[in-house]
Amino acid sequence: MHVFTRAAQCIPFLLLSTQLLAADPPAGEHAGQAIVPVVIWSLLSFVTVVTILCWKLLPPILKAIDKRADDIRESLDAAERAKADAEQMIQRHEDSLAKARAQAAAILEEGRSDAQKLKNSIVEKAKQESEELAARAKRDIEQTKQVAVNELQQLAAQLGVDIANELIRKNLTVDDQKDLIEDRIRNFPAA
Repeated sequence: MHVFTRAAQCIPFLLLSTQLLAADPPAGEHAGQAIVPVVIWSLLSFVTVVTILCWKLLPPILKAIDKRADDIRESLDAAERAKADAEQMIQRHEDSLAKARAQAAAILEEGRSDAQKLKNSIVEKAKQESEELAARAKRDIEQTKQVAVNELQQLAAQLGVDIANELIRKNLTVDDQKDLIEDRIRNFPAA
């Protein structure tokens, strides 16, 4: 800032010296001619002011412009890095999301597979139990049938023995024997 104040102090001096040198000479001496033409003094003043401005004022301005340009470059680089980081984070997020979707699909498929296995296991177990129950029922029926046949055989044998005893005790005629057999057959379910 002090460069501007020095330049401001120099400008009135330069303008004053230009006016003094360009002033008309006293009436007797070289009337109508300036010692140094005004244009030359104006040019000399302009060049001096520009030189002083370039020498004292321009370096800080250029330095400030360069600093600002560096700051802008750094800001742009930081923005590019932030953008690249954001894109990486977005990509990582999308990858994580795709992984999570794949895991969810795998879990669902595993659940379906487990459910199908469980269903098949339950169906197989029920089928096996049904077959075992049917086999047990057949065995029970077979045993019951065998018991009934054995009882029937014992009953028939007993009946035969009873009839033989009756026949032996009595001497029956053929009609009496038929009546006796028919009577025993009628009483057979009751026995």
